[in-house]
Amino acid sequence: MTALLLIAALGLLLLNLTPRLPARPNLLIDLPSHFVVQYSAGAIILFILSLCFKAWLATALSVLCFGISFIELKNLLPAQQPPMPDAPKLKLLQVNVLKSNRTPELLRNLIAKEQPDIVTCCEVNPDFAAMLQGLKNVYPHQLVTTGTNSYRVAVISKLPFLKIEQAAFGGARTEAIVFRVELGGKPIDAVSLHPYTPNENIKKRDDEFAAIAARFSAERPERLFLTGDFNATPWCPAMKQLTKTLGLRNARERRGINTSWPAMLPFLFRIPIDHVLVSANLGVASFGTGPDVASDHLPTLTTLYAK
Repeated sequence: MTALLLIAALGLLLLNLTPRLPARPNLLIDLPSHFVVQYSAGAIILFILSLCFKAWLATALSVLCFGISFIELKNLLPAQQPPMPDAPKLKLLQVNVLKSNRTPELLRNLIAKEQPDIVTCCEVNPDFAAMLQGLKNVYPHQLVTTGTNSYRVAVISKLPFLKIEQAAFGGARTEAIVFRVELGGKPIDAVSLHPYTPNENIKKRDDEFAAIAARFSAERPERLFLTGDFNATPWCPAMKQLTKTLGLRNARERRGINTSWPAMLPFLFRIPIDHVLVSANLGVASFGTGPDVASDHLPTLTTLYAK
């Protein structure tokens, strides 16, 4: 048993190191990097078992594994927030609605309840496109991308767009929307995106991150947020590279890990792949996941303000 525990501890240590490896399109690095929450739980279980069986080396390695996991997780753990300034707020609802979902009324009810200023959706099928377009009396400013399949992206807004365009940073299969709104007289640039999953095409996902980073590094908007189903967690090396290049932070920082996929599983068995990434001149008043909308993703609800 001692030998088995040692092997398990060494394996867990190797998995824990994957978020710290260089960003490159390699599934052997990328896929294990997403499960830091599970590794931290596994380290606790391994620690208890190793103590019970007096496997001291495995015990020490389990402590090391937990420490490595904790370093990755610590910025996301709940913490006391500074006082919010008295400034105009922008409430954002983001969700991957799931292309096979045929119950748009659940999302419509959530929109009616939360009254967000902007709603961004991906995997928009014809049922959801029609539902969103039916909200034009409240959300008169809209763009649903023109793709012919159910990977379309949509943005609907109460605020007028200063500019809006359909983009394809990763090719036609991964449509995106780039837009700008104004909040309290201050412009905010944004991208709603939905790249490939790493299993489908990890290189194209990473190339999309790189293309977004290149464009906005050149444009240097004063305020920027990226939102959507990134098919990557905060610990993914490619995601880390994107946030580092653009100087972004995750809106869930200091507000809890808020795992979002797969929605049907309990918290500990989900991973956070639905994000709002914000630049330094955007403040985050709140962030959290929303209720089930018959998708495999939980929605995210974020309140931002311009600095």
